[in-house]
Amino acid sequence: MASSVKQYIWTARFFSFLYLCIALVGSYVVIYGPPANLLESQKLPIPIEPKQWFWFILSIALMTVLFLATLWSSFFPRDKGYFLIHFIAKLLSAAGFVYLFLKQEKYAFYLLTANIELFIGVFFLALFLRAYFSHTSLKSTGQSITQS
Repeated sequence: MASSVKQYIWTARFFSFLYLCIALVGSYVVIYGPPANLLESQKLPIPIEPKQWFWFILSIALMTVLFLATLWSSFFPRDKGYFLIHFIAKLLSAAGFVYLFLKQEKYAFYLLTANIELFIGVFFLALFLRAYFSHTSLKSTGQSITQS
């Protein structure tokens, strides 16, 4: 297997694990509530109002979808569909945070998060293109992608 394909596979698996952890922590907070000591010290901004819980649950669903898309992308690195789900989600998330920064209050956290989301999307795009073109060059030379 080409090293660029291996790199893409392991990076996708790392991010799928990360998304799963975020979804599990979010699910825990929804089911059991945030730990009391975090609320008292106000170190963790947990949405408390019912209208905000709606969006919190949707974000858990997004993390679960990203977990599955990146995990399946690592199992099927030649399939562009799983990569595109992840890439489009990152671009839309970055655009949403830029919009919030421009139209809402000017929190630096919005720009920081937009940059992180954009970096992850571009990073995955670079890895995917490198693995994809590595795979197509292997096909043109007659080698198998599964050969070490």
